[in-house]
Amino acid sequence: MSEAPIEHTASLSVEAELEAFVAAYEAALAHGAAELEHYLPPTEHPRHVEIAAELVRVDLEWRSSRNEVFSLDSYRSLAPAAFDDADARAAMAFEEYRLRRANGEAVERT
Repeated sequence: MSEAPIEHTASLSVEAELEAFVAAYEAALAHGAAELEHYLPPTEHPRHVEIAAELVRVDLEWRSSRNEVFSLDSYRSLAPAAFDDADARAAMAFEEYRLRRANGEAVERT
């Protein structure tokens, strides 16, 4: 399995760069299980937190669609900076909540 071939490019808009990372990871998922850590940008990447949080959300949704057991906390070691950022953490937590509710789990928002 190869690592994500995406690097920070000043010419890409924020949205285009985020979409490039997401598209690469989703393409890998479509061909079988992919290891999320291979698709995360380096921690020094200027948009690391935003991209990492979005990729975690994508992975949560993918696992949910396959009826796999998932927990947001299991991603903490892969993307610690995203968990340190309040906005990113809230977005990831809401995604986990939304997916668990959609799967019929009795969960509470905290």
